Amino acid sequence: MAYKWAVMERVFWVRWRQLSAKDLDQILVDVINTRKALREKVIYVSTVPADHPVPTSEERQALDKFASDVIEHCDDVHLVMEGSGVTHAMQRAAMTGLMVILRGKRFSALHIHKFVGQALKHIEVKHALDPDALLAQAKSRGLVD
Repeated sequence: MAYKWAVMERVFWVRWRQLSAKDLDQILVDVINTRKALREKVIYVSTVPADHPVPTSEERQALDKFASDVIEHCDDVHLVMEGSGVTHAMQRAAMTGLMVILRGKRFSALHIHKFVGQALKHIEVKHALDPDALLAQAKSRGLVD
């Protein structure tokens, strides 16, 4: 499978192995269904491992559409792009470009991080969820190394 996901409290967490437009469409459906089941917006966390290839042009277009659509169902969207070095910094910069697209929607709800801990700290402060418990659950479900 190209990705794994789980819901922990209000956090809809996805760990990508390989990105595809089809998978993004399915994740959007799952986010919408989770929001309906919880009867509240979710907190979306997406982790991309350091060894994930740079998205193709088609994948970037799919990501743009996904970000624009998913933000309507989320209190916050956290993109954790692991890795260091020039390539990873450029990937995070490219994703920051999505913020420009979302400026008219909910620009402030999209956050890009280098480390999972940064996303969890933000979730703790804004949503009062226990970062240690979330991290432990995410590790047990294979969403974090």
